[in-house]
Amino acid sequence: AGKLEDAVKQYQEAVKSDPEFSDALLAIGIILNKLDKAEEGLTYIRKALDIEPDCSEYWMEYANLIQNFNDTEDAIYAYSKAITLDPLNIKAWVEYSTMLIKVKNKKQAIKIIKNGIEKNPENPDLYYYYCGLLLSMKDKITAYEIFEKALQLNYDKHILLFDFHPEVWAMPALAGCY
Repeated sequence: AGKLEDAVKQYQEAVKSDPEFSDALLAIGIILNKLDKAEEGLTYIRKALDIEPDCSEYWMEYANLIQNFNDTEDAIYAYSKAITLDPLNIKAWVEYSTMLIKVKNKKQAIKIIKNGIEKNPENPDLYYYYCGLLLSMKDKITAYEIFEKALQLNYDKHILLFDFHPEVWAMPALAGCY
């Protein structure tokens, strides 16, 4: 933890010389969270957002950190803000959908992923994620159609399906394939 604490001090020095240095504020927040000081880290990330409210990356970090406090509503809002600001942020689409699944709103999660695919039709990651989501909902026919499209976009990324939805490993259709 010594190196992380040193990094915080260095970033704090940078903020002293430029209080509007939002990247430094964000970095302090992220590091403090890693040091199990999430509440203090959240303060810094909020300051960064106050300075740069139109930065998708900042909203992503805020959403990731706010989950430590089980504030799913605020995290959902932050992920929504992140994709509004940067519709090409694939991780934001996936995290947003994942958060909706956590609050038992799979229909909205599917809607979000479909919107992500509309905005990023050539991104296989979203198709693989969507496929796994459909499989978890037992919609195998649509899932296989989506899987086929994902394979066409990038066959080598098919392992993402298992990263996004580990429960797919147990599916009978995949038994013995891996």
